[in-house]
Amino acid sequence: MNRRQFTTYVLLVTALGAGLRLIQFGSVPAGLYQDEAFNGLDALRVLAGEHALYFTTNNGREPLLIYLVSLGIAWLGRTPQAVRLPALLLGTLTIPATALLGSSLFNRRVGILSAFVVAGSFWTLHLSRVGFRAVGLPLFTALALAAGWHGARRAKWEWMVLGGICYGLGFYTYLAVRATPIVLFAWAAAMVLAGHWADLWRTGRWFVLAAALVVTPLLAVALSDPAIMFGRVGQVSILGHGNLAGALIQNLGRGLGLYVWQGDVIPRHNLPGRPVFDLIMAFFFLIGLAWLVKHRRRPAAMLTLLWSFLMLAPTILAEDTPHFLRAVGVLPLAMVIPALGLDQSWQWMERRRQRGWLAPAMAATVLSASLAWTAWDYWGNYARQPITAYAFQSAAVEMAEQIDDFDGPVWASERFVHEWEAIPLMVESTTVHWIAEDADLQIDALPALLLVWPYHRVADLMATLPSSISLQGWRGPLIKGDLEDSAYPLYWGYLLESDPGLTGTPLARFSNGMTLDRAAASGDGRSVTLEWTIAERADGDYTVFVHVTGRDGIVAQDDSRPAAGTYPTQWWRPGDRIVDLHAIPMPVAYDHGLHQTVVGLYHSETRERVAVLAADGTWVSDHVILPADRPGG
Repeated sequence: MNRRQFTTYVLLVTALGAGLRLIQFGSVPAGLYQDEAFNGLDALRVLAGEHALYFTTNNGREPLLIYLVSLGIAWLGRTPQAVRLPALLLGTLTIPATALLGSSLFNRRVGILSAFVVAGSFWTLHLSRVGFRAVGLPLFTALALAAGWHGARRAKWEWMVLGGICYGLGFYTYLAVRATPIVLFAWAAAMVLAGHWADLWRTGRWFVLAAALVVTPLLAVALSDPAIMFGRVGQVSILGHGNLAGALIQNLGRGLGLYVWQGDVIPRHNLPGRPVFDLIMAFFFLIGLAWLVKHRRRPAAMLTLLWSFLMLAPTILAEDTPHFLRAVGVLPLAMVIPALGLDQSWQWMERRRQRGWLAPAMAATVLSASLAWTAWDYWGNYARQPITAYAFQSAAVEMAEQIDDFDGPVWASERFVHEWEAIPLMVESTTVHWIAEDADLQIDALPALLLVWPYHRVADLMATLPSSISLQGWRGPLIKGDLEDSAYPLYWGYLLESDPGLTGTPLARFSNGMTLDRAAASGDGRSVTLEWTIAERADGDYTVFVHVTGRDGIVAQDDSRPAAGTYPTQWWRPGDRIVDLHAIPMPVAYDHGLHQTVVGLYHSETRERVAVLAADGTWVSDHVILPADRPGG
């Protein structure tokens, strides 16, 4: 395979990988986790003129991705797409970089196969679609080792310098890079024992010198305040574990098993439990691993083995093993191993004088099947799971988007700013009034949007609303923390408008003083909007029932407290209008003309229905039939 063919194949594989990474980019996975949002907030500080070498918030973070995120925000605004765009670029560039690495260490076919493995790997695909800084480490690892190896083979110091620069830049990506000197030292020691000291010194010194110069500014920051740079390591380390030996043995097994047995179970990092390689690629990973062990005395084989297993140390020595972010240092060399297995299978078929097309057809089939497996696991499974949306705090993104989309003043609980970083990152509106924890609510303009934390003094806030308003309430999307047992609404939302009043006769008056003024059903009958007023404060908590009935009884129903439970009847005030939306889970196929919609009230505790009264106060019924839905009407 000549250089032109190699370049063409690499570009095609890179284009394929880029296409996969662009599918629903920014919206899958839905949301923006707080670590991503922290990167965005620091990027805003960069755009404001703060140019740090190490960012101290959120347990301390390396700067490279944050500076790239600042460019994304400058271009696309304060959006999830802007925060994740650098990861898309870095992750895509890792594909051709891995091709160069595989080609330098072994041969061009291994390089192309390695690029395809990276392009179709679930792990690397996901890293390219979320805004975690770990995505930069595999790219600079591949570039550093590819350039360094090329320079060592050809005794070209300029390539060694380039490799050292790329290696040094890797220290500006993610903390797992701090384990790489151990791997390089172990490999160098093995080379010295094998009698290659002179070769290492002749070329390796340029690599080390260039890397040292690049790392020096960051090292100066670390020496000035070690707690900033190394605090996070202490937080997650198991070295202070009571039973250290037992923890190490357990984590060692889990770490080694991440390739083919069980991977990260945290849904932010992985489809929980999915190993790095699917069953198809795991088979060739084991073949490649066996070849490397057999030829372990070869420098390239030894480096690949040492890197793919010693770089598991950051996850083995920490909590939550296997952890795909802490283990990211094994990339991209671990991706070369199944490519070696495929290459060895290819060579085996050629030695047996199989038909010329059979070996490439085998490789194409294997790679395509593995890619299809990844695509199904990602879009057919992972993206659809509610736990994925919870893990990336999608409810906070939806709330921020709702604030920005509202054309008018917004009042929202200050808690949202402090606990969900995506909200202050994404909210650009200058008409947002943040309500302090124990402050009074003073809404002075309508229409207005009110978003409250549902679990603290909501009744007190609602009692201070302006008088004679129209109120529509709803529950916000669900959110669930890592350590929480169940999901819950992030907020209760209210649209507050001036009440236009009632024209015409109300539909029904109830004995508890509530009046149903208007009702409207959607064209397909799957939602009903009711408008209520009240003559005096309610004497209890009432539930609204909306039943769709037919010849055989109730076809579908929705029983709920008004305004989706966000504005119970005890809070209602005379002079206000409550807009009450009910979604009706109608059957897929039904004859709308043969059904009628029945509305009424019952006491939430006693379940006793409230009477509908005539104009003279006499009993009429315990429900009202919406006129537009009478049979034949």
